Amino acid sequence: MTDAHSHDCPSRPTLTEQVAGVLAFAGDLSMGQSADHSLVTACIAAALAEHLGLSADAQAATCQLGLLRWSGCTANAQDFSDLLGDDVEGRARLLAHRDPFVDKRAPSGHLPSYLAPMRTSHCEAAREIGRRLQLSPQFLAATYDLFEYWGGFGLPDDRIGDAIDVHAQLVTIAGDMEVWERCYGPARTALLLEEGAGQKYD
Repeated sequence: MTDAHSHDCPSRPTLTEQVAGVLAFAGDLSMGQSADHSLVTACIAAALAEHLGLSADAQAATCQLGLLRWSGCTANAQDFSDLLGDDVEGRARLLAHRDPFVDKRAPSGHLPSYLAPMRTSHCEAAREIGRRLQLSPQFLAATYDLFEYWGGFGLPDDRIGDAIDVHAQLVTIAGDMEVWERCYGPARTALLLEEGAGQKYD
């Protein structure tokens, strides 16, 4: 990410980078995560992209997506509050694979059916933020697949396998790694990742 003034002070973050950092911080707080969750997720995702031999542009897009993954979370905060009770604590529990219902009883029906419209609005908001920050077409395309999972049970379009954007795939696993390692430690994180192989992940 660059802007017209980046040559004046190479070590100073650009305006775009500063805005992205603020949005990442706000998203982390809204999701009930530590203040550096998105930054660490971005670093893990970029490292995975490099390990897989993706291009420098793909690595950059993956890093940006990891940083701004939760930038759309305020678009559905009221909906999550209506569904879960405490939207921040509820979403934190969702990410940790715990019962997300804080002050309310679970509704009848399948939870993903309630989450689908919320995740759609989240992706739309994240994409619009990326467009306004003039991020790459790779970033914008990846925002469609933030909640799509390898086995075909994700949202909103039930994409399956290689049809899911690779940047989004890497950010999904990186985000889970960051949350689970912090909550449960590396041993259980490894087990949870193995359980998700072929289901949530490639």
